[in-house]
Order: sequence, then structure tokens, then C-alpha cells
Amino acid sequence: MDFALHEACIPQPKKDKNLQAFCGTNLYYQVDYTVDYSLRNWFTQLQLECVEKSSIAFIGMCFFLGWAFGSIFVPRLSDLYGRKYAFLGSMILQTGAMIGMNFSHSIPLTTALMFVLGMCCVGSRALGFLYLMEMLPKRWQVPSGTILNIFDTSIPVLEVLYFWKISKEWTTFVIIFGECVGVLVIIGTLFLPESPKFLLTMKRYDEARNTINFFTQPDSKFRGKFDQEVNDHKSHFIRQKGPQGLNQSDISGMLSFIDQDKLTILLNDKRITQDLIAEEKLRNAEERQLTGSLKDLIAIRRHFINLCILLFAWIGSSFDYYLVSIIIKYLPGDVFVNAIVTNSADIPIAILAGVLYQFFGLKKSLFGAFILAALGGLSLVIFSATLPGIVPVMVLFAKGGVKMTFNICYFANSQIFPAIFAGTAFGICNLGAKIATIFSPYMAEIDPPLPMIIFTVLAVSCAVVSLLIRTEPESQTIIKEVSSHRSTDSSKQNN
Repeated sequence: MDFALHEACIPQPKKDKNLQAFCGTNLYYQVDYTVDYSLRNWFTQLQLECVEKSSIAFIGMCFFLGWAFGSIFVPRLSDLYGRKYAFLGSMILQTGAMIGMNFSHSIPLTTALMFVLGMCCVGSRALGFLYLMEMLPKRWQVPSGTILNIFDTSIPVLEVLYFWKISKEWTTFVIIFGECVGVLVIIGTLFLPESPKFLLTMKRYDEARNTINFFTQPDSKFRGKFDQEVNDHKSHFIRQKGPQGLNQSDISGMLSFIDQDKLTILLNDKRITQDLIAEEKLRNAEERQLTGSLKDLIAIRRHFINLCILLFAWIGSSFDYYLVSIIIKYLPGDVFVNAIVTNSADIPIAILAGVLYQFFGLKKSLFGAFILAALGGLSLVIFSATLPGIVPVMVLFAKGGVKMTFNICYFANSQIFPAIFAGTAFGICNLGAKIATIFSPYMAEIDPPLPMIIFTVLAVSCAVVSLLIRTEPESQTIIKEVSSHRSTDSSKQNN
């Protein structure tokens, strides 16, 4: 509750008195909760009415400081010991911190708990997303991630509706949507296996087989399919003779990357096969360099370039998103209505981000989302003074575009990096993003149009840099081209 809302307090200080004069009177006052904007939250619980604004801001800043601190070591732990335990430990600490905040009446204690809460968000959000993606077949990753983002963006809408129409008591909402859900997630995670992708990367094949069988248990026809497919591949390539000039070891080396049907087609074209084997030899050489150490992030040039680009994209997304979110509070009109409209707009944005990523890939979707954000920011710079009526629409474009980039960055980090350091890559990107976020509130308080100029320049820069991402080896492109060519030939023959 902002001090301006004390106009609804009894007794009210005279309007010509500033905050210091009001706090120095030692008057007893009572909040009038019949006013829509008066809430029973941790502002009143900690009696922050007469606390310096810098101290209040530091409580919120500690959340981002904790997130940045957690990004240093929590993702690394997930690469060393597994996604499950990093996620589970983060959820336990996060739920405990939320319970502690319900009972805290101490500013230092709440500040410390806010730091812990931010530190745990790295594991519960970033690593939780990565854990889910590694549990799913690739064709289901983007649809499932999109559904998760829809639920995530729905929470702020439910929060606003709750405080506006249901109750002014914050602890009830936190207990239901935070602590109870957190406990259920903790219990459910105890029964889940480790990420199969992580287990395969760590060469724990028996555990990976058990994990795959765990998920296929309800449908008996998939039982043992992992072993069956491996044996089928081995039997086929023992019998298979390569085209002239190709030896058996070269063909076998490609087995891990290309399915049997596509490889059989490729073997009919010597030129394509030779190019493909060259690519796969290069990729095998790259994979052999991966040991799980931090040096892996720079050992392979392609991964290092992608990491630098995505780090810049995360910084731009996070800084711009929180910058425009703070600016929204200055929009005219009812604060509840504005919050519902702007947060509700994030739901179709989450769907659109998933669709763009699914059909256009990482580079095009990320470029398009940053350009949309830049157009919204540029419109605010040019037209906000002359056409104030359309400012909310321009803000929605700016926020919508940068929100899409956030979702796309999550998809990108979970898919383009090898599992052996995917968590560490997530952590580095989160670290840069949260450090940049700390400066967003200060930038938002600068007189316009400078904040939106910086917003636009950063969005355009990220859009250009995103085009340099190397999404997949050339061998995979060759496979797609040959498969597409065969499909075209088959359709012509059928006609």
C-alpha cells in the first residue's frame, strides 16, 4: 500500500504535511479497508508507512540479488547431480521461505527471506522448465512449454481479481496458490525419476532405461522399446554395406544421430553421404570434448557463440520487460483494470510465442518478437505526447513483444545446448538477466522519452544479434532436405 493511499486513513494527516511530519507525530491511525486500494499485505504487516523508501526498495531488490546469486551455483549443481534434486531442493526452500514471510513482522527477516526466495526461483522456474523439457519427446516440448507459460501468465490475473473482488488479505492467496501448491509439487516430485536426457549424458544407461520404462509403463507396447530400437539399429548396420568408398565404421559412427530409415535413403547418394559423414565426424569430435566442466562452455565455438548471443537476448528481454512493466503503473485509469488488461494480454502472447517457435524456429521467432517490441517502444517515443489515447495499445505491443522473447529464450536454452551443461547455460543467462533487471526501476524513473529510447535500441540490437544464432549442425539440415525431396517424389509417383 503506497503512502498516497493514507488519504483513506483515520485520522488523516493534513495534505500539506510530508511523510516525515506525519511519522513524527506518533498519531494513532487506522486504515480504511472500505477503499478499494487498501490491502492487508506485508506493507502493513511490517508497518512500512514510515520507513525510508530506499529501505523498502531494498526488500524487493534482494529478490533479484538472490536470483542472481542462485544463478551462480544452483544450475551448476543440476549439471553435476541431476535436475530432480536441484529442483526439489529449490522447491523445499522456496516453500519454507514463503511460510516464513507469512509470520514475519521483522524487516531484516523478511529481507533475508526475500533473498532466499529469489535464490530458489532459479531452481523452481528455470531448472524446473529444463527438467520438464528433458522429460518430454522433442515434438511435445514446445506445446507443453506453451501450456506451462499460459498457466504462469494466468497467476497475476488471478492475483489481481482476488484482491479486487474476493479479499484484501494477502496471506490467504499466498497459502492457497503458493504454499499448498508448493507442498503438492514437492510430494509429486518425490515420485518422479531423474531426467533421462541427463542420465544418458552422464552415461548412466541402466538408470536411463528404467526412467524410460517408467514413463512407458501404462502402455505395454512401448515396454523395452529403447533396447529394441538399439538392437534393431545394430543388426541393420552389421548387415548394411555402405556405398563405394565408405567403410562400416563411418556409417556406424552416424548411428547416434540419424534414424535407420533416413540413413538408408542417404546412402543412395554418395555425395550427400560423404558431406554428412564429414559433419558427423566434426560433431563426434565436438562431443568427445565435453567433460561436464565449465570449460565445455568455450571448448566448442558453436556453443560458446550461442551462449553469448542468448545471454545478450536474456539481458535485453529481462531489462526491457521490467522497464515497461514499471512504466505501466503510470497509465491513467483504475489500477486493477489496467493490471488485468495488461496481464491478460500475456496469455495470447504465450500462445503466439509457442506457435512462432514451433513453425519458424528460434532465429526467426526471436527476431520477430524483438522487432515487435521495438516497434511498440518506437511508437511510444514518437506518438505518446501527441496521441495519448493510444498509449495503452502501444504499451501492450512493447510488453507483448518482449514477453514473447522471454518465453522463446526459455525454449532456446532447453533445446540448443547439450544436456551436460544446459543447466549451467541457464544459470549464466539468468545471472546476466537479473543483474540487468536491478537497473530497470531506476531507468523507469528518468523523464521520458529516454527510457523508451533505451528500450527500443536494446530491442533492435537483440533482434540483429539473434540472427547469428547457430541452431543445428548442417547434417541435420541435409537430412531434412533429403526427406523433403523423397516426400515430394513419392507424392508425384502417387499422382
